[in-house]
Amino acid sequence: LVDANGMLTVTAKEQRSGQQASVEVKAAHGLSQDEVETLVLESVEHAHSDFRARRFIELRNKAEADLKHADKALTLVGDAFPTNERAGVIAAIAALRGAIGGDDVERLQRAVDEFGKVTAPLAELQMNAAVKSLLTGKRESDIATGINYSARDRD
Repeated sequence: LVDANGMLTVTAKEQRSGQQASVEVKAAHGLSQDEVETLVLESVEHAHSDFRARRFIELRNKAEADLKHADKALTLVGDAFPTNERAGVIAAIAALRGAIGGDDVERLQRAVDEFGKVTAPLAELQMNAAVKSLLTGKRESDIATGINYSARDRD
């Protein structure tokens, strides 16, 4: 129990014997108004740096995943991806890796955003190839009616 003066009283009772003991904990000294303000300001300052550190880690994780997917996509689409666009993606990969290696959150955010823009045509090409692969050999009527090919093919 903590009273209005900040005094803590702890009571314990032994179940078998029923004996009870209590202890009062009194603060050795209180904090001055200046000390309280200093602690509050320091906590706010640390909250900002903690937030920035967390944001950087989340962006770095996204960037690393994006790099992995782009590398896989470049391999999958091969020569179907135009050389000039491939060069842009390779440059964006280098910029993103450089930003990951630093500690500037804004630089990393810009690199992630730019990487997304530059790799959009690559993602579109990869998606189109996947859809084409799924639809190859299918009849238009089957696609329009939504037949489950794997179930139909088993029968």
